[in-house]
Amino acid sequence: MTDELIFVAAENAMPKSFSGGFAAQVLVVLPASENVEAEKIFLKKVFSAVQIDFDRDALCLEISAGEIFSISKTVREKLPEKVLVFGFSPPEVGMALQVPMYQSFLWGGVSFLFSENLNLLENDRDRKTKLWAGLKAMFF
Repeated sequence: MTDELIFVAAENAMPKSFSGGFAAQVLVVLPASENVEAEKIFLKKVFSAVQIDFDRDALCLEISAGEIFSISKTVREKLPEKVLVFGFSPPEVGMALQVPMYQSFLWGGVSFLFSENLNLLENDRDRKTKLWAGLKAMFF
């Protein structure tokens, strides 16, 4: 991999709403769902394990089904240090690359980690173990 960002989605594909404080410059991207509040409770537990207060330290972005989204403009405008993407592959957020799930990587000076959808993780010990290993590599 090079250290240059490669994005293929439209540049004007900027999401409309974010939630959270962003104090630790962590961007979390996840699909919008009917269970988003339960998923956020799970995320709060996950992030507390790496000393991140989800509400204060992370900026959360929910992407609706069918919404065209490119992470490029968001990364340039918000300037996160770390980006965690749940439930989307890199091409689905406008990145033309293939990377393994649960493995953090540095791309354009930003740490990224892609994971499966939260509803698959919550009750699956193997997936949670893989996520924990990726988070440790990213945060410690």
